Amino acid sequence: MQTNRIITLALLTLASSVQNRISAQSSNAISTENTTNSPLNLAENLKNGIIRGRIIESTTAKKVQNAEVELIPVSNSSSESSESVRSEIPSPEKTIKTTSDLDGKFEIQATPGSYTLRVSAEGFNTISITDITISPNETNPLGDIKLESAVEGMEEVKISVKSVKNNEEALLTAKKIAPNMIDGISAANFKRIGDGDAASAMSRVTGVSVEGGKYVFVRGLGDRYTKTTLNGVDIPGLDPDRNTIQMDLFPTNVIDNIVVSKTFTADLPADFTGGVVDIATKDFPEKKNWSVNFGLGYNPNMNLKSNYLTYKGSSTDFLGFDNGSRDIPTDNNSQIPSYTDFLINPNG
Repeated sequence: MQTNRIITLALLTLASSVQNRISAQSSNAISTENTTNSPLNLAENLKNGIIRGRIIESTTAKKVQNAEVELIPVSNSSSESSESVRSEIPSPEKTIKTTSDLDGKFEIQATPGSYTLRVSAEGFNTISITDITISPNETNPLGDIKLESAVEGMEEVKISVKSVKNNEEALLTAKKIAPNMIDGISAANFKRIGDGDAASAMSRVTGVSVEGGKYVFVRGLGDRYTKTTLNGVDIPGLDPDRNTIQMDLFPTNVIDNIVVSKTFTADLPADFTGGVVDIATKDFPEKKNWSVNFGLGYNPNMNLKSNYLTYKGSSTDFLGFDNGSRDIPTDNNSQIPSYTDFLINPNG
């Protein structure tokens, strides 16, 4: 009796599962048929179209980078042609935005439909292109889109700029673009190091040495092989036996830079072998300038030593005169014997 009850329950469970499976298959078949025949699903199965182009300036044909491109869908029209198109191609729903790349190019992938393309960029007038139709699985090239500059009326603006030549950056730039081999030192180095004249500053230039604190030697060649110019103009020296000028005559507070040309070019004088030293002076100052110099010297042969010959001076020697200790040891009425008197009367 118990065995029969178990068999009956098993048969009922099997029959119920079979019936549920059959009903599920029938419902899936109905759903698949409805989905396949749905117009919305047909539109979703259509492939997107592509629109591309390049943005340039209208006058110079230069590429416009980072221009904002908007693809705006067009609303439904009442025309028959538009209705026939939209019966085949669904209407898009949202605006698509992008920007142009470094070459001014852009590409947008969108659902098929009618659009208006709007292009805008900073400094240019906004342009709109209408009646753009994107078809399924097709590329629509727009070519070059030319933007016109946004011109606004304004008064004349005059900008005056002076080139800076008294720092290390300017000197390095001059060395890079120079057709010959040059080296030098700028006013910025004068201030940092504290050189007082051009001779002491020249000793810091590569390949240059200074003899006697005033005469320049370039690449080991003497002063007769070196030429000195002031702002590109030849200047004579004070010594007629030397070709170069005494560099200690020029204080560094009037010099912008000193450039040494070590090889020949057509614009340089032809009477040198070692090099040409060109001293560039500063412009005329627009306001008064004040400078204070302080120097300190030390002589190891005398300073901080006590074993040298001396004599006892007066207490006012530091003021530049004595207090009477150096007076002649006679009174004003005494007659000082002369050499003739001594010869006549040697015993006095």
